[in-house]
Amino acid sequence: MKLTFTTILFLALLSGSQIFAQDSNKEARTKSIQQLVDEKRYIFRAQSATPTTGGIQQLSRGFDLRVMPDTVIAYLPYYGRLYQAPINTAESGIKFTSTNFDYVQKARKKGGWDITIKPKDVRNSVQLFLTISPNGNTFVNFMSTDRQSISYKGNVEILGKN
Repeated sequence: MKLTFTTILFLALLSGSQIFAQDSNKEARTKSIQQLVDEKRYIFRAQSATPTTGGIQQLSRGFDLRVMPDTVIAYLPYYGRLYQAPINTAESGIKFTSTNFDYVQKARKKGGWDITIKPKDVRNSVQLFLTISPNGNTFVNFMSTDRQSISYKGNVEILGKN
């Protein structure tokens, strides 16, 4: 089969337009994630948990951390050692709603954001450290005075998206 110059040119333009489309989608995604982070209106959907001791636990759907300008709601599973057992076993995961919290956001040098959330109205001293990449991939580290730390991996999405 003989390739003509016009066929080669057409294929080059087609592949170039696909690369351009991917780049523009990537830029749009980054701007969308930046807007969510700046407005403090996003949801972290956990996909896996990594306790201090033990291996990675793949998670089913439904575990998340919701961040809004006036509220933080955590509903995450917990695997690890408790230093103080909860009275109610329904409270064994990381479940809280905070309306009084410190929120510190810093831009990372190579893109993305580091966020520290310190709820003031949660029973034990709790801190959440989020590292959000420009494409939405997120790493969350949970620290508390009454249990070992645990980390989660997942994605940040627009709040309200199913």
